[in-house]
Amino acid sequence: MYVVYQLVNSKNEIEYIGHTKNPDTRLRNHTCVNGKFVGRTDLILQIVKSGFRKRYRAFEYECKLQKKLGFQSDREKYISLGKSIQKMGTDCRKVKIAAYKTTGEFLGIFPTIKDAANNFNLHTNLVWLVANNKQKSTKGYIFKSLENL
Repeated sequence: MYVVYQLVNSKNEIEYIGHTKNPDTRLRNHTCVNGKFVGRTDLILQIVKSGFRKRYRAFEYECKLQKKLGFQSDREKYISLGKSIQKMGTDCRKVKIAAYKTTGEFLGIFPTIKDAANNFNLHTNLVWLVANNKQKSTKGYIFKSLENL
């Protein structure tokens, strides 16, 4: 079962609202080395509502409570983050790619991975793997990302 919880500081101010299956572990995660509240010992985890069988139901309640208390809801954060990731992904695909035969013969420069893949009748994932040094070559071709050079 999922619970919706709030982290309250020593001044009885709510600093965070979230949901989890395991409240004890979640509090430790918040205050550990990589947590949002690293080193804090003044936080108490209070369960606001429990008994959610589905994660999305707990998330819905969490977002509703966040908005009610004046926090930016996690849904809004995910939407804005998603937009920035999408934009970043679009920019990343615009990296020029140099193509060579495995013998070393230069074949040309392409504006995107997709263009290089289409030119050599390859799947874009194969070109990406070689251009990002995940594998040495594919089907007799070597691709170099000109951003990494």
